[in-house]
Amino acid sequence: MKKIAIFLIVFIVITVGLLNGCTETNKSLSDEERRFVGTWGATSENFQISMTFYSDGTFKQNFIERKWEVKDGLLVLTGETDLETSSYDYYFTEDDTKLHLQTSGTDVYVVYTKQLD
Repeated sequence: MKKIAIFLIVFIVITVGLLNGCTETNKSLSDEERRFVGTWGATSENFQISMTFYSDGTFKQNFIERKWEVKDGLLVLTGETDLETSSYDYYFTEDDTKLHLQTSGTDVYVVYTKQLD
């Protein structure tokens, strides 16, 4: 039950942060940022989350788009205002097929699996 509650909190934080969308940008990706590009999914007993990182610096989840970047060792999802910006500690495992995201400053994290194209 505690895991479901934690999963729901992370899901809500990410979803709320995505509600205002973004504009597309063209940028060069670093090698580290290229590791994120693609679709990632996470599941629990009751929910499934899917998110896609695009090479143009946009991120999509639940039909909401935002900007993303790797900055100062954190994954940063940026909305239209500073209040919509979220930062996550992260690391990859299993040959970059597992993405571990932890909301910065908390013990809340979710493990995502890279989806095959």
